[in-house]
Amino acid sequence: DQRASEAFALLVKLGLAQGDPVQEAPPRPADQPPSYQRSDLMNALREDSTFAGVTQMVESMLGKTLSEADLLSLYTIYDYLALPPEVILMLAHWCAADTERKYGPGRKPRMPMVKKTAFQWKRLGVDTPEAAEEYLRRQQALLSREAELLPLLGIHGRAPVDRERQYIAGWVEMGFDNEAIRLAYERTLFQKQSMNWAYMNSILKRWHGAG
Repeated sequence: DQRASEAFALLVKLGLAQGDPVQEAPPRPADQPPSYQRSDLMNALREDSTFAGVTQMVESMLGKTLSEADLLSLYTIYDYLALPPEVILMLAHWCAADTERKYGPGRKPRMPMVKKTAFQWKRLGVDTPEAAEEYLRRQQALLSREAELLPLLGIHGRAPVDRERQYIAGWVEMGFDNEAIRLAYERTLFQKQSMNWAYMNSILKRWHGAG
């Protein structure tokens, strides 16, 4: 599509790809990824300038030279999931930023984590530049709410773990404001004498069901 062609043109401009973008849409992936071999990687890096360019940019984002196992993961994202180059770069940038938020400045994600996130994006339909932009916009909005809510939930000096983030995302999606979430937290402490995420979630789900 047009955005994928623009992404390829950017790679050409940066000197990371050569030739004309392929106009033909990539085939839909099969149920299971193929067992790529080292020869597949070498052929792709030698003959597919787009993949070679994406590889260089991902290496720059992750701050390291990708191992053969890393390259197999990246090629699975590129060939099997058929994510456009621009989406792969947005994905790598998001994973790098998320890792620093969770573990501190300078920490970089491992390729298995990037690959796992790519499969999640594909399942969610985040497989075009437009969908990726919208998804990242929602994630940034959720991060802003998390920053507001964590102190109200007695959490200071750390990012939420994945399960906590899932609970918070659910409460935000249900439309609760900070005051209502704080009230549910206080009721949880009264009943449980400590924070209990599942119990607090049951309170908010009950309130949401009652309107």
